[in-house]
Amino acid sequence: MTENIETYTYRAGKKVLLEKEPDQFVVRALPETLKEMGIEDAEKVSSASSRVTTKAGDLEPLMSMTRHLASTHHAYRVAETGEEFLITDRVLVTFREALPTEEVDAFAGKYGLIRLKSYSDRDCLFQLTEGTRMNPVKLVVRLMEQEPIVETADHDLNRRMSTYEFVLPTDPAYSSQ
Repeated sequence: MTENIETYTYRAGKKVLLEKEPDQFVVRALPETLKEMGIEDAEKVSSASSRVTTKAGDLEPLMSMTRHLASTHHAYRVAETGEEFLITDRVLVTFREALPTEEVDAFAGKYGLIRLKSYSDRDCLFQLTEGTRMNPVKLVVRLMEQEPIVETADHDLNRRMSTYEFVLPTDPAYSSQ
């Protein structure tokens, strides 16, 4: 008998229930690279990542194989809306107050993170490593619920961009605006 464990994370400071896709995962590799490994059903979901759809029984073995290549995580959906929730190996953290560089580095070391970018004296983008020892969903929950120096922690999601046809306005003054 399988337990129905509630999976959740935080988005914009609010708790969000997630549903794990039984037959999909996201890997930080493009479809061309995955094709070289024999994975045909990969869809590009960002400039650096792909979603792989497979048989549910093949999910875990295939994920194990791609983890040797690049960061690999389950694909999720937001339970309430059905919107895809495709995590990456990066998290955005806003600290409650400005911290000296040494304290930010100590925080990163505590969680096995690499600071990729500082957007301000409170906002940083971190990348998970093998030393993090948990997936990004669990990390965001831990930071939000147990880390007093963190105001918010959020996922850097893979977002597929849609293209739309753009028609220039017919206003003759448009080019001078």
